[in-house]
This record gives sequence, structure tokens and C-alpha cells, in this order.
Amino acid sequence: MSNFTRTVEKTFNFDGDEIKVTFNRLKTSDFRLMASHLEVDKDTGMPTGKVSFESQMDMIAKAIEILPARVESMTGLKDDQGNELSFVDIVNEQYFMGLVSEIFAAVMGASIVSDEKKSDVTSGGA
Repeated sequence: MSNFTRTVEKTFNFDGDEIKVTFNRLKTSDFRLMASHLEVDKDTGMPTGKVSFESQMDMIAKAIEILPARVESMTGLKDDQGNELSFVDIVNEQYFMGLVSEIFAAVMGASIVSDEKKSDVTSGGA
């Protein structure tokens, strides 16, 4: 049986708050938008998962476009008045770019099959 789940839940800490985010994985069309910003291994021609410094701002702009459709819920982040903030509230606020980047990294990581799982597929393992 596959380890695929339709949603992933991760917990982040930011500004003294513990934030729970539930998201779904990137779609192939989302990943294609991001792939042009990933560094490519010279030997294999495959993306390394690293982003060149020059591409970071463009990649963040693309992530901001993609993420609202992937983040299903976010709880635990509050403003100075104690009001709950949603992902839509924070995605375009520079103050939260560190948190948004962490969430994006988690979405990217959950969207790519690990090397261990890839070797199971190529070797015929279970």
C-alpha cells in the first residue's frame, strides 16, 4: 500500500505561537512552475532541490501564487489583539515571509517522493 495521504499536517513555531498547518501536495503543474528555479545537478541533469540566490525572489513570488490553493487550514497564529490569522491573511505580508517560506519548504518536501521510495520502485521492492 502507498504511503500517500491526501493532506499533510505540520507544526511550526513562529513569534511565540505554535501553528498547525494542514496542506495538500503540489500538483504537477505547480511543480513545473517551480522547477525552473531549482538548481540542476551537472552530472544527472536532475533538480537538486536547491535554489540559487538569484532565483529566490522569483521562486517566493511563484510560491505566494501557488500556496493559498494548497494550504487547507492554519491555526494557532494570532495577532497582537489575540485574533486568529489565516494563511490568506499572512501570505503577502513581509513580516511573515520566514514562516511562509518554511510552509512552502514543507509543501515541497511532502510533494516529492524520497530517494528511498524511488529505489523501491526501480528495484521492484515493496
